[in-house]
Amino acid sequence: MQVNQTSQAAQVYQTHSKGSVHTSHGTGNNVQATNGDVQLSKEARNAQSALNGIANRYDVTNLSTRERGAMVNDLQERGLISNEDAMRMAAPFSMNENIDIKRDWLQISQDALAFAEQNGQSPKELESIKRNVSILEQLFELRDK
Repeated sequence: MQVNQTSQAAQVYQTHSKGSVHTSHGTGNNVQATNGDVQLSKEARNAQSALNGIANRYDVTNLSTRERGAMVNDLQERGLISNEDAMRMAAPFSMNENIDIKRDWLQISQDALAFAEQNGQSPKELESIKRNVSILEQLFELRDK
């Protein structure tokens, strides 16, 4: 198996550690699997390490907008999210928001996804929201509790 994006490497690593491996399309060489064994390239290991570090610095269930912006910046600088995903994740709730009030960003994002699915959001927009929820769920799962 090969994964063509470093952000996918973390998903493969996490999935493999739970006992299964999902394949992905692409021609990159970040992950290779032979006979059920998964080997991560140096880039994929670095991405996984960066994701683990970010997960341990930020609690996505208790995060202020200011902290969320710093987390998004960390993710983006390490190439773990796209510019589009960064813009969506860092957007404030309102123009008058107190950026130091902590909120459960994971739950808010999951609720936004459910709302978008129920109200006929475009497939492109739904995919973007799903990516963000997936990233937040990964960070939550990787966090040392």
